[in-house]
Amino acid sequence: MILSEQSERETFDIRGFYMESLDKKSKSQLIEEIETLRKKIAGLEKSAEQTNIDTLGQNEEYFRLLYERTPVGYQCLNEEGKLIEVNPTWLALLGYRRNAVIGRWFGDFLAPDYVAQFKKNFPRFKATGEIQGVQYEMIKKDGTPIFVEIDGMISYKEDGSFQQTHCILRDITERKRMEEELKESERKYRLIAKKTNDLISIHTFSTKLSYTYVSPSIKTIAGYEPEELLGRSAFDFIHPEDKKFYLPQLMKYIGYKLKNLITEKEDTFTETVEFRYRQKSGEWIYLESVGNIAEGRLLFISRDITKRKRVEKELKESEEKYRLMVESSGDGVVVSQKDKFIFVNDAFAKMLGYDKDDLIHRNYEEVYTETAVNKLKERERQRGKGQKVSNRYETVFKKRDGTEIDVEAHIAIIEYKGDKATFAVIRDITKQKEIIKALQRSVEQTSGLKDFIPICAGCNKICDDEKEGKPWVSPPEYMAKRLPDIKFSHGMCPDCMAKWYPDFVNVKNIGKPDKDQ
Repeated sequence: MILSEQSERETFDIRGFYMESLDKKSKSQLIEEIETLRKKIAGLEKSAEQTNIDTLGQNEEYFRLLYERTPVGYQCLNEEGKLIEVNPTWLALLGYRRNAVIGRWFGDFLAPDYVAQFKKNFPRFKATGEIQGVQYEMIKKDGTPIFVEIDGMISYKEDGSFQQTHCILRDITERKRMEEELKESERKYRLIAKKTNDLISIHTFSTKLSYTYVSPSIKTIAGYEPEELLGRSAFDFIHPEDKKFYLPQLMKYIGYKLKNLITEKEDTFTETVEFRYRQKSGEWIYLESVGNIAEGRLLFISRDITKRKRVEKELKESEEKYRLMVESSGDGVVVSQKDKFIFVNDAFAKMLGYDKDDLIHRNYEEVYTETAVNKLKERERQRGKGQKVSNRYETVFKKRDGTEIDVEAHIAIIEYKGDKATFAVIRDITKQKEIIKALQRSVEQTSGLKDFIPICAGCNKICDDEKEGKPWVSPPEYMAKRLPDIKFSHGMCPDCMAKWYPDFVNVKNIGKPDKDQ
């Protein structure tokens, strides 16, 4: 009999009443009172029974709701593996009605590849009495596959024989999808780490920067096996002169990590650094490394840039050599793009009377005469029509003070920063032009000398038929008019010396100094 707390209190009160009456009441009174007590006890028993029934009803309702509304599927299998009970969640999960599943073998609802697994697992389940985390792929009524994870136990009859299974099913389709994506991602990253030529390394977030992972490419890059580096500090392999550049970068990472902790953010931070790295052979190579903070550790992707650094050095030396050639050249060197000067050397600036900085980004028309601009545009039109245009031509530049100079230009069309540009070597030919003009004048002036010249046989004077009256003039006077650039000096030939100064000259020794004189 199950009594409530109130019934128990009443029972104790009745018992006290009975013991008191036993001493004070007559037998008939006692019998009457015992009957009364029996009736009260019967009433209490009836009340207690009703209370138990109500309690059981409430419990039954609770478990019924739990069974029907639980978010996980529930199923019972008999000893043959056939379904004898499923809850509404199970039915909703697979899209079936109850009468379509009860009595059917559980394997009928599995994907073909998992039927054999169930046949193998179910006897073990019956033998051990429980299962945990067993996964199957099931097929819904509409043909959609889902993955479930099953936990279960077996209940037994009073004689210890198998009664039925009690299993819960959880839909893990999304979890399996994420796991597969994660596996695929890990597979890809492992493949990348194994096949990439770059070095991938993970380090402790500390000033020691110890290796916790090194990709196999370290063997190709530096000659080490990955295991040789694990636990060692990266600074053991960095050139001493480069550590002073690397340590500040590491402090930036640490500072950024602290900032993230304070602000409770997970912003990424990357930094690129170049340094020399010691190979196993003892030789030094250059690495370019990009780092990032990843899950409390430092991730670096490094690339061997030794060849690039060598090329850069050679290019720098070559650039320095050609820079010296350009700057020391007596000719002007110019690069123009989109009608503006983008490079000039000192000789070109000096040629026009400018400072170099004054010419950069200046429109070329500002130093060309109008005639020169027209000539240049004509050349551009001819080039645009596909006509052959000489790389050498003469033009006229205008200096800063307004004076003009004749120049000779040797040009080439080049590509500079992805666009066409003009490279030109400019030579000042003003003096050359002046000399040519002077020679031309001389030729014109001496053109008359090609004819017969009337000269006196006695005094050697020449008849100047260009003067009025055609006077006879001395040869110097005649030549001076026609060759103004020619200067005459006066001397005496040996014959005249002998004729006019016989006392001073020995005719035999004319042109030979006398040792005694």
